[in-house]
Amino acid sequence: MKQKLGLLFGVILFIYPLWVYWGINHLNPRWIAFILCVFFIIRLWCIRNVLTKAMKTQLWLASVIGIVITGSSALTANEQLLRFYPVIVSGGFFCWFALSLWFPPTVIEMFARLKKPDLSEYAVRYTRHVTLWWCLFFMMNGAVATWSAVEGSLAFWTIYNGSVSYVIMGIWFAIEWCFRKCVIEPRDNL
Repeated sequence: MKQKLGLLFGVILFIYPLWVYWGINHLNPRWIAFILCVFFIIRLWCIRNVLTKAMKTQLWLASVIGIVITGSSALTANEQLLRFYPVIVSGGFFCWFALSLWFPPTVIEMFARLKKPDLSEYAVRYTRHVTLWWCLFFMMNGAVATWSAVEGSLAFWTIYNGSVSYVIMGIWFAIEWCFRKCVIEPRDNL
């Protein structure tokens, strides 16, 4: 039950920007901040049995940061604070991926080893390059998220952080997956 509830609130918080946009336009900003804070508290309470310890740590940190941001926004009635959650999440993912470049295995290698524990040296080098590319994505995404939080309209912030960034992430993932299936895996299996 706790795991299903955690998944439900993970999905609910996936569309965080849409909640913020709707809440600011239909409720007192303090109320939407309070409601989102409760959602983050429930997700934090439900975190367990995730794929890896690193992912559990990421989810825990994202939940705590969400609680701090939404709680602060509810207490101060500062709706601008709500816009910084995507910035911090992108920064957190950047740090996680970048640190794994200096302290291997890389994040992508960890995921690859879930499917194939005995990776070749070539595959390990490839996962390192993919991790670097994800670092660049999170850096650029964080920059746009920061700009949209500080200078952009609420509508632009919502559209970028609630859909465009996910579409770009999906396209990058699809390109990498196709490249891996067509080029890397056949070479790795020789």
